[in-house]
Amino acid sequence: MKQVWSSYSYTIIFAVGLFLLILLMTFTNLEKSDNQYMQVKVESGDTLWAMAEQYEDANMSTTEFVKWVREANELETTHIQEGQTIILPIERNTDILHLADSNKE
Repeated sequence: MKQVWSSYSYTIIFAVGLFLLILLMTFTNLEKSDNQYMQVKVESGDTLWAMAEQYEDANMSTTEFVKWVREANELETTHIQEGQTIILPIERNTDILHLADSNKE
């Protein structure tokens, strides 16, 4: 064992250090992802399809938007309920200019 350590000590230290660095980066990214995206509270009459159209600036098609929301929120169907809080694929720091009621002229 002593001979293995003396022959490969730099390689072993490098491998362990690299593993720890990757582990640290993984946990750091997981913590960020929880609060990275916008959360909205579902109101009466809201649908995933309507939200996809409302937030079309998310650089996704409507179908991709709905699929992303379903996966991120672990929804079995596209049905959402009033009062439910869901995560949308829009970064929190993004300025969205059309958040006001778009039906008003």
